[in-house]
Amino acid sequence: LQNGKPIGWIFTLHPGVAQAFGLEHHVGLAEINFTKLVEKPRLPATFKPLPKFPITTFDLSLLIDKKTEVADLEKIMRNAIASSGQPDARNPLRAIELFDMYCGAGIPEGKKSIAINVVFQPYEHTLTDAEIESLCKKIIDSVAAKTGGKLRG
Repeated sequence: LQNGKPIGWIFTLHPGVAQAFGLEHHVGLAEINFTKLVEKPRLPATFKPLPKFPITTFDLSLLIDKKTEVADLEKIMRNAIASSGQPDARNPLRAIELFDMYCGAGIPEGKKSIAINVVFQPYEHTLTDAEIESLCKKIIDSVAAKTGGKLRG
């Protein structure tokens, strides 16, 4: 559809017609009005340069309230790094991924244990151990201050 109007059709050939032509398999057909298809202007392509510096990953195991949503936790973690004075384009935080969640034996009532993988990849230089520790501390401190969560271990 383009502007609510069809610009083509995709369909299968009726098995009886296929058999009449001696075709043993299902046949798919398409009819597309390419003139209409190319009328719509294309959005300009945007590119980011490939990173020159290595990624750094670390896993966090946190004990948080059962009611705390992982999406809210991710926002808190992203904001902790974004508020560190780095412009958005230079923010080294690339990904936050939940890989484990557990409630049960060994976990206090009303709490859950979650494990999260955090990925940093800076654009300007390889992160030093001190920078990685500082970034991790910002995340952990922010989670503790905003959710009462704490590092498990």
